Amino acid sequence: MGKQWSPESLVVIWDEQTIVRILLWSDVQVCLDGYVPLAYLADRQMRSTYVVLDASLRLRQLVFFVLSFDGKGFIERSWNLPLQHMAEIAGPGPDLGYGPIQLACRSQCPISWHAAQMWDPLLFDGIDEFVLIQQAVRQQVMRLGWKAEAVPSLHDHDTHHPQEPDQAMLKKKVLETELQKRLQEEQHEHEQAQVIAEAQRSKLMAQVKVLQQQNEALREQCTVLQAQMASREDLEQSLSRQMQQIRLQQENMMRLQLDELQKGFTAQLEARQQAGLAQMETERARFREQETMLQERLQSLQYQLGQREDRLKDLEQRFQQVSNHSADQFLSQLRDLGMNFLVFHPGAGHISVPVDELPVYVRDPEAYAAQKCFVEVGRYRAWLKHYQDPRCQAVLADGQVCGMRIIRMDSPGRFAPGESDRCARHACDLGIDRVVQQTSEVTSSGNRS
Repeated sequence: MGKQWSPESLVVIWDEQTIVRILLWSDVQVCLDGYVPLAYLADRQMRSTYVVLDASLRLRQLVFFVLSFDGKGFIERSWNLPLQHMAEIAGPGPDLGYGPIQLACRSQCPISWHAAQMWDPLLFDGIDEFVLIQQAVRQQVMRLGWKAEAVPSLHDHDTHHPQEPDQAMLKKKVLETELQKRLQEEQHEHEQAQVIAEAQRSKLMAQVKVLQQQNEALREQCTVLQAQMASREDLEQSLSRQMQQIRLQQENMMRLQLDELQKGFTAQLEARQQAGLAQMETERARFREQETMLQERLQSLQYQLGQREDRLKDLEQRFQQVSNHSADQFLSQLRDLGMNFLVFHPGAGHISVPVDELPVYVRDPEAYAAQKCFVEVGRYRAWLKHYQDPRCQAVLADGQVCGMRIIRMDSPGRFAPGESDRCARHACDLGIDRVVQQTSEVTSSGNRS
């Protein structure tokens, strides 16, 4: 017997008005991850439909979007529609006989900035695309060995009437033939299910192998980075020791030179005193010459000290360049691997952040999300406060905030500070205030005339 249907997402691919392929969402994800291409769709842009069924194989959620493929048949790397999230927050659609479905399309897009990658279902020459999807998906799911929930048959309530022996015999043979045919079909479905399960298992094993290889590569990169960090710490310690030694040597040299100068100066003074007034002028001249020499010597030492300090600064700059180069090299390696960072922000949904834009995102994630929502960052932050706790922000006469619970505005693009964050009562007060302000301006203008 076929297995009971478990609700799962499917993707319907269209060619004009015809459905050309129906894929499981898991198979689309394998193509999106770059493991298995769809070569027959290479270099094409296909209208597609994301479909979620219930246990009775009825359409419950539909997202009409455009899927682009590269020259090898892989989905374009820039494609980043959050289909599951869009299906969950989609608005009401047509009633197909069992209540309205949830529908997301170009004219009814729950995330406005993704509308350009959507399309609207229409009726062409009497062809109902919703009915086509329902029939095609039901047939595909039944071919995969799944079945809908059991529905009571009208024949179960028929009154049994006695039949003639020949008719009963003829009906028995028909039932046996149908039973044999049904058994063969179920055997065929079982074999197909086993083949599909084995293919999925092989695919998962390949994914696990690739992930293991990526994990090993990341582990090696971490080892290299740790070695670079250790080398940088050793370089810092070596530079610190060299700087300390240079300072000590300079201080000792200056101290010795000063001691020698002081001793020579004292000896010269004593000699001048003993030589008398006749030699005083000569000694003064010699002293002036020696003083000039000392000044030159001191200037030379100061120049040497300045050169050494410049060298230390140069070494520090080179060390900083080495550190920055290591970080830039790591980011370059991530970019070469084609890695993107997927983040989620209210109002913007899942955002794919390229490696080149990672520093901009880290500096201010909310500003980055506001840019993706096409609103100013101040407006986005005001909406985010409203989204997390939707309460009236009107200021009362006593200076306190109203704080009454209000309906949350889900889109930051439609949020207007001072209007969307007001309850019904204070929204009316805001309209009255505007009328009074306009009347006051008209009166003031008339008085000036």
